[in-house]
Amino acid sequence: MKWIALVFLLAAPEVSERDAQEALKQVGAMVGVDEKMVMQLLVQGCSEIKSCADGCAKPLSDWANGRGDDKLRACPGFKGEATAWLRDRLKAFYDRVAPKLTGVQRKQFDRGRERLKL
Repeated sequence: MKWIALVFLLAAPEVSERDAQEALKQVGAMVGVDEKMVMQLLVQGCSEIKSCADGCAKPLSDWANGRGDDKLRACPGFKGEATAWLRDRLKAFYDRVAPKLTGVQRKQFDRGRERLKL
């Protein structure tokens, strides 16, 4: 799965300041959220951020709304088990977001990622 994250990282669009701020808000909003809901909410959030969705907004949103793993087959680079692929995709996106944040925001983002194991 690391290979998928590397390919996504190299081929993915640039993260805008706005997208970085949205990612920071989403990661921060996961504090206290039921563990079972975290992945669903993060994937829904990803579907709404252009540089995270990267042409895959509808399949990501469908997955987050319980419409099945098969929807993800429409995403470029989808392979294997859905949850593992989604975690790798989110990790790669967050790796691209991190350098856009500085100071307190970067610390908050890093702590949030650590809590989420992303």
